[in-house]
Amino acid sequence: MRSEITEFSYGFALTREFVDNSSLGLMSAPQFPSLTQEGQIGGGYDVAINLGTFLYLQFKLSEYMVGSQAGEGDVLALPYHRFWLMPSSLSLQHEMLLDLEAAGSTVFYAAPRFHLQSEFNTRFANEEVLDQSIFVAPQNIGVLPTTGDHCVAFDDTSAYRCSKPLQVKTLRGMQVYNQLKTQDARSPETEANRLESVIRSRDLAIPHLPRRNRRNVWREISYLAHSYLHCEVFFRDVR
Repeated sequence: MRSEITEFSYGFALTREFVDNSSLGLMSAPQFPSLTQEGQIGGGYDVAINLGTFLYLQFKLSEYMVGSQAGEGDVLALPYHRFWLMPSSLSLQHEMLLDLEAAGSTVFYAAPRFHLQSEFNTRFANEEVLDQSIFVAPQNIGVLPTTGDHCVAFDDTSAYRCSKPLQVKTLRGMQVYNQLKTQDARSPETEANRLESVIRSRDLAIPHLPRRNRRNVWREISYLAHSYLHCEVFFRDVR
């Protein structure tokens, strides 16, 4: 069964919980320009933030598998959920997510453990979308086989990369945050350089960008993450 939820709605709900949960201490980098008055010394994150840790999330929607023809029935009992991975024939997304993670960034695919609009409404109202999501690091999925279609199939206890089954480790929302806390802090300028390096290493052209400064570096990070990796970027200030 296809998801009744849109990717935009799920991404918005998950972002809302990450940003609003004060115990996480997270802010969504793409929101910084609209939340600050640029040019005010000390008046905005684009001026005041120096060091922190970065989190990249690639949002996915979950299909609900209940029929006898479900393709992952050899590794999981019905019912279960699954989300699809972008094949390399269409995009280098997965490869670049692997590169970014290998360079030291925290990167996850995120997908809901539900598919019905009614359940989404309940989870959203109770602020449970974060807790009821699955997070899978690209390196746990590994390099995808060059042929066939690939997905991550999961139930309440296990997850597998398919078509060629490989069991993968998954996390919940607070476990993602705990992992983020172990990452070394770095400046937004360093993170922008890291993103550019990952993209250029795959022979992809980056258009001419305005000369980087403290105010526009966040726009550059957001632009590169959205345009090339289709990711949302979160930042945790460690001051």
